[in-house]
Amino acid sequence: ENKTTAQLETSLKITDSQGKDAEIVFNNKYDPKSTSVIIFGSKVLNSEHKTLEANKFSFKLEALSPTCPLPKETVVKNVDAGTFRFDTIEFTKIGEYKYRITEVDLGENGYTYDKREFIVTVVVTDEGKGELKAEVTGLGTTQYPTIKFINEYVPTALKVDLFAEKVLNGRELKEGELVFELKD
Repeated sequence: ENKTTAQLETSLKITDSQGKDAEIVFNNKYDPKSTSVIIFGSKVLNSEHKTLEANKFSFKLEALSPTCPLPKETVVKNVDAGTFRFDTIEFTKIGEYKYRITEVDLGENGYTYDKREFIVTVVVTDEGKGELKAEVTGLGTTQYPTIKFINEYVPTALKVDLFAEKVLNGRELKEGELVFELKD
């Protein structure tokens, strides 16, 4: 017993069946528990003519390197509250993983789609406690505190040619006798 370190110490000599010193190999395996993150954002629609509808807008998550794990679905739609989220991304190795989030331009008339790209970095570390730890960076700046896509909707102007004809029974209509007014 070592009273300074409060540990028991022992020694052991191992020999093979012929009395020779045997070589001992200890194979230890350290396999930390994986970690995961969920990447999400929001959608704003600025318009006097439309309200934000569920499943109207799509968002894409792209890995910026081939080693980045991905969720099951890499394109998701917004819910009616204006939020969207990708499925859980699981990380089993330490490292730095970068992703790009964009809005899919569906080309619908009247909509101006947000062209910004958001880069999210996930840093996965192992603090030696048996589990990995993930930290999401790249957001929280003054310019982009969150992932928020903003769209505008202005209806496309519509040109209509109107044609009207008035028929008067019993006598002939004189030019300028009747006035027509188009009201909203």
